[in-house]
Amino acid sequence: MRFELTHRYRHYPLKVACLPISPPAHSLRVPGTGLEPARRKPLAPETSASTNSATRAYSYPKEHKRGARTSLFFGHKSTSYFQPTKSGKAFYAEVRNFYLCNMEIIRNGAVPKGVQLVATVGSFDGVHAGHRFLLRNLRETGRTHSLPTAVITFPHHPREIVQRNKYRPELLNSFEEKLTLLAQTGIDYCIVLDFTAELSQLSAEAFIREILADKLHVRTLLTGYDHHFGYNRTDGSAQYVKYGRLCGVEVLSVAYYGIGETVVCSSGIRKLIAEGQVDIAAHLLTYTYRLQGTVTEGFRIGRTLGFPTANLKLNEPNKLLPKNGVYAVWADTDEQRYKGMLYIGNRPTFNRGATVSIEVHLLNFTGDLYGKVLTLSLVRFLRPDTRFANTSALTTQLARDQETTDTYLAKVQTIEVTAS
Repeated sequence: MRFELTHRYRHYPLKVACLPISPPAHSLRVPGTGLEPARRKPLAPETSASTNSATRAYSYPKEHKRGARTSLFFGHKSTSYFQPTKSGKAFYAEVRNFYLCNMEIIRNGAVPKGVQLVATVGSFDGVHAGHRFLLRNLRETGRTHSLPTAVITFPHHPREIVQRNKYRPELLNSFEEKLTLLAQTGIDYCIVLDFTAELSQLSAEAFIREILADKLHVRTLLTGYDHHFGYNRTDGSAQYVKYGRLCGVEVLSVAYYGIGETVVCSSGIRKLIAEGQVDIAAHLLTYTYRLQGTVTEGFRIGRTLGFPTANLKLNEPNKLLPKNGVYAVWADTDEQRYKGMLYIGNRPTFNRGATVSIEVHLLNFTGDLYGKVLTLSLVRFLRPDTRFANTSALTTQLARDQETTDTYLAKVQTIEVTAS
């Protein structure tokens, strides 16, 4: 595959081989450089960023030296060097991830002195296709104004503060996952704003004036479709434009993003996942939905049935779980990716009560996973949770599930390019 890596106003081609399957999720944590898709034509909605083969354009500084990456942040420059730790296909995954992103995370509103921003604000749970459409418009607006871009987001869902002890979010991403996904979109800054009780009392006008204009130096604000902020969220885009004019902030509204007749939104994706439709949700997310957790001790029932499982304790307790049942998944360890069949349920055949168990059987795996972190990419729902008459009937079904998983995942080897 040929990648064209370009900086915003400069062009440099680089031939890069690409993995035939999506790289392990943990490799996406490698900070990379900068850099964003170089698009010059008017933006149009895309159906998905997952594809079997694709040519993407990523920004790439002309000042690049062999083995080095350069970060250009409108006046200050830093250089670090890419030192590959793997070979073969894994090496190219490292190369790709290294050059995908160079987002600087800012906490407590410490925007670099003299920097003015084109920004958008929101929870961005899921960083889905609709969010990416907004962020592509943000980057294009940043180019037009010759200003760096920023996403302003929160470490916790605002409703957790507003409705303290009454609201439990069902998150599509942990905060760490959200930052990783945002970093792959080519945005220059991610400003992490603590959503406090005091902040929740600010009107939209005060938020634009005191926080966005005065504190964060936002000069252009993009608002998404049907997005509201400020106390009681009573104002809309027309009012935001008016408030922005009063303090020198240009406010632009971005149209909704749809795939077919479906408006892509976090609540709609949550509904799909809750119903087990993870394959459809993947098209709207632009990546397969993931669960990540640490392997813990279980009841060891699977071992006695010939299907040993790794029991998972989720790293993010508020992560949305799909409906109970069996799923075909990709399971990533620190070293390798495996086919797996995931079970979510309360093991009705063994009368284990209402406690939901999350356990995965890895195909062709031998070894010890206790204490290790697993990342599961949920590819397809196979069947609902079922009470079997006896363990023999359960074992027969598990063998069928394993065969179905093996066959299906052999056909689904896709590249997930989440930068857009």
